[in-house]
Amino acid sequence: MGLFDSFLSDTMLKCPVCGTELGKDLQTKALGQGMSSWRVGDRVESLDVHIERGYVESRVCCRGCHRECVFRAVIIDGKFAGIE
Repeated sequence: MGLFDSFLSDTMLKCPVCGTELGKDLQTKALGQGMSSWRVGDRVESLDVHIERGYVESRVCCRGCHRECVFRAVIIDGKFAGIE
């Protein structure tokens, strides 16, 4: 199992297929599992990984239609810019 880091969104994430609300955060183990949380505008820092520009992908299973939804936490200039 392990520990997760979280990207916290300003808006509710919804399934692109059925529209079911999925929450306001994405969890990942891609950045070292340090139990860190980032809000939009926060500098994304980890002991294991440095991302200046790119994204961290996370997959969520929709409770409504049971399809896998893929979201990306976007990082620009080392800061969390939002979820797409």
